[in-house]
Amino acid sequence: MSEGEPLIGEGVTQGIVRIGDTVRRPLRPFSLTVQAYLAHLRDAGFTGAPVPLGVDEQGREVLSFVPGDVPRNPLPPETAGDDVLVALARLIRALHEASAGWVPPPDAVWGGTPAYEGRIARQGELVTHRDYCPGNVVFRAGLPVALIDFDLAMPTTRVYDIANALWYWAPFRDPRDRAAAFVDADIPHRVAVFADAYGMTEQQRAELVPLAVDIAHRYHEDSRLSAELDPVYRKLWEDGAKDRLPRAEAWVRAAAPAIAARLSGLPSALYGRRFTAGDAARRGCRRSSPAAVLNQRRAVRARRARRRRPQPRRCQRQLHRKSGARPRTPSR
Repeated sequence: MSEGEPLIGEGVTQGIVRIGDTVRRPLRPFSLTVQAYLAHLRDAGFTGAPVPLGVDEQGREVLSFVPGDVPRNPLPPETAGDDVLVALARLIRALHEASAGWVPPPDAVWGGTPAYEGRIARQGELVTHRDYCPGNVVFRAGLPVALIDFDLAMPTTRVYDIANALWYWAPFRDPRDRAAAFVDADIPHRVAVFADAYGMTEQQRAELVPLAVDIAHRYHEDSRLSAELDPVYRKLWEDGAKDRLPRAEAWVRAAAPAIAARLSGLPSALYGRRFTAGDAARRGCRRSSPAAVLNQRRAVRARRARRRRPQPRRCQRQLHRKSGARPRTPSR
C-alpha cells in the first residue's frame, strides 16, 4: 500500500497522493515549467493556486495542499447560481493579472492531451490555466476561491481562457448533457454575467463567440484523436464523450447568435444568419464575425450622426475659395 491519502479526481493523472499539507504528483516533462509559473504567481501575490515545493526524494512533484471542496459531475444545484459565475470570473481575472508579464524560461515544456503532445505552444498574451473543469476549481463557503491542476497551462489568450471556463460553467453543452440544475439555464444571460464580472472589453466580447464555436469543434476533434492514442482518453471517449461532444458543437453553433447579441446589446436578428451551420458554406462565402458586425454598425451610426450634425455657416467668399470659383461682384 502506498503512503499518503490517494486523491482521486476526474482528471487523467494517476498516482496523486496527499501527505500532510502537501500533494505529491508524478513528475512529468512539463512539471518544472509549471512549478516556475506557480512560483511567479506566488510572488505576484496570487493566493488561488498551489505553492510549488520542488521534488521529493522519490522524484515526485511536491505542491501545497489547497483546502476546500471540489465539485464533481454532475454539478450540484448550489453551483448553478450567478454568484458562482461572478466569483469564478473574478478569480480568473486575478489569475490573468498576476500572470501578465511572466516570461517562461527558454527551455519551457508544456503539457497537453495526447493529440496535442509534441506541438510547439504558440506565442500568446500570457500563460494561464486553460482547464477549468469542475474538478480543478476549489470552493469554500459555496464559492470558487482557488484553482488546482495546472497541467494544461501554456501561452494563450485571455479570451481563450474565458471560453474554456464558460465551456464548463455556462455551460456550452446540449441541455441533454447538462447537470439537472443547468438544463433550463439561460446561457446567454450566464455568459453576460461572467463577462461583466470579469470586465471583458468590447473587443473581447466580439471575439468570444466565434472562438467558442471554433473550440467546440476543436475539443471534439482533439478528444477523438486522443482516444486513438491513449487508453485513458479512449475510456472517456467510449463512456460518452463521442456522443456529447458532437451535440455540444451543434448546440454552440445554434446558440451563438443569441449569446453574441446578449454580449453586445444588439438585436439577435443582426446575428441570425451569421453562425447557422452550413449557411455560409452553401453560399460559398465566409461567415461574418460579431466583430465585423459591430464595426459595420458603428460605421452606419457614424454616417448617420454626420448627416444629422448641423453644418457651420460659412461666408460666401470662403465657400467660393474652397470650390476654386471666383465670387460674383454684386452689381451696383
